Amino acid sequence: MSNNELTVNDRSVLNSDASSIKNLPRRNFLRTATQSAAALPISALTLSALTMPALSAMVNAAEKSDSLKAQQAMAFLEQVLSDHDAAFASDDWGLTTDNDRAEGRLMLLNTLSHALDAWLHADAARPVFKRWHNPEKKLLGDNPDSLYYDAPASAEHSYRITGNIDGATYTSFTVEITRGAASGKLGAVINDDQFTIEDDGSYEIIASAKKPTGDLANKNWLPLAPNARSITTRHYFETQDSVSADRLKHIPILIENMVDPGPAPRLTEDEIAGRIMRAAHWLKATVFPPSAQRSPHWVSRVPNQFSPPKVDDTNQAIGYAAKDNTYAMTWFDLQPDQALIIRGRWPKCRFANVVLQNLFMQTLDYVYRNISLNRTQAVVDKDGNFEMIVAAKDPGKANWLDTEGRQRGVIFCRFQLVEGDLAPLTTELVDISTLA
Repeated sequence: MSNNELTVNDRSVLNSDASSIKNLPRRNFLRTATQSAAALPISALTLSALTMPALSAMVNAAEKSDSLKAQQAMAFLEQVLSDHDAAFASDDWGLTTDNDRAEGRLMLLNTLSHALDAWLHADAARPVFKRWHNPEKKLLGDNPDSLYYDAPASAEHSYRITGNIDGATYTSFTVEITRGAASGKLGAVINDDQFTIEDDGSYEIIASAKKPTGDLANKNWLPLAPNARSITTRHYFETQDSVSADRLKHIPILIENMVDPGPAPRLTEDEIAGRIMRAAHWLKATVFPPSAQRSPHWVSRVPNQFSPPKVDDTNQAIGYAAKDNTYAMTWFDLQPDQALIIRGRWPKCRFANVVLQNLFMQTLDYVYRNISLNRTQAVVDKDGNFEMIVAAKDPGKANWLDTEGRQRGVIFCRFQLVEGDLAPLTTELVDISTLA
């Protein structure tokens, strides 16, 4: 397989949708052709040539062409966006306000942004770690106290990963296993308890299908399964200021093919079409309503109440989850004059925090507001217990989590590498005036 050739999965994705692409409404095809024409440089298509007869002739010529794969792929991407956009008005999403539906569209565009950044140019022979989230691009349950990176990977190659933990509380590497277009479950995971770190914080990890020999034979090896698709990295920090809000923070990390693939040849139309399709299908597979998934036991079915947290291996069957985390999640539903008090106790663990998100698993504004609390930030009593207050208004007490004035949203808790049992999280719904 050439370095720029589509993977078997990418080819099947392209072929499986050929009929649906051909059957797209003609107006979508014409719109795509018009947009393509508008993107041409002025020197190639002057303004005077942009007449309806000229445009019509161009469209007719394109329709007669035997090679329309790239244009068809663009039309399919447009159709994916259109289908998702229409779905926000359906009962599947359960959105009740225009503002909620508008936020859904913002989430959709955030996800498209990552699809284009990470998958349009993904080349498993020449991988690059791309940052998942920042204060403007949020998706899939981002975390203000962590930096995440993502790189394409394939068992056909062997990689050397070099980097530095750079003061992180926790560092890990997870192989994402293909199920369709996106990650369907977790493959091998290695954390900083399991690989060797030098005194200066640096490390070297080999990611490959075949076990390496020599010094790295029994450590610092990340096995790549035959259906490995990408590698996700996690770098958690329990600091006073949220690490993801630090515009200057970047984890020094590099992934390289252990066999120099040389320069990439010019992409063919088939390969460009495949890349567009890959991005479109990742977007299609990653955005879905709550009704389309089976919620794990740690997701509460009752608003304003948590299910009892339990340390188990549930996360390994969830794409892009963290194997070493134990989660607890509920929905808050508050009137403007109400507050939700959360009472609990931090467990003995590597990292823990409580975060507010919108209905689409995007964190609220952690740059200018207090929407999350880790163990460094939270105030606890002499026995180590905490009491957090979720409300639209500042109650004048410690540990306020600001809802931004929302009636509904998500409360998401992470407890990492927990030792022993987790104390239950209890809640109490009160009138905010009683807290003054």
